Amino acid sequence: MLWARLTEGLTKFAPLLVMVKDEPGYHRYETPKRPPTDGLKSLPQRPFAATVVQKKHVGLYMMTLYEDPAIMNDMPEILHQRWKGKASLKFTDEDDPALEYVPMLLDAAIASCRRRGILSLPLT
Repeated sequence: MLWARLTEGLTKFAPLLVMVKDEPGYHRYETPKRPPTDGLKSLPQRPFAATVVQKKHVGLYMMTLYEDPAIMNDMPEILHQRWKGKASLKFTDEDDPALEYVPMLLDAAIASCRRRGILSLPLT
């Protein structure tokens, strides 16, 4: 199932994130609330990524794509072809070769959040 395959990539980062929705067809994580530390101000809990079954596709919605679109710079062209709007990728086929690059995109999104001070916890 396409939705399960996309969702599986997100679960790798579960120790770093807060699951806010886990229903069939809708899986969503947010970054944890960050208290003020090391001279940085606090940050509220905020969206990270969601996988959602839509009528004609399964969407991967990523706030990091909206905030830091440069994370797509090093991604293969086939993934760029799935990028729709400012923060989503749309998939329609479970055998789509672009799916193999989704873990790389999620890694880049986590790295972006760390670089920008949104996430600071190490992945265990």
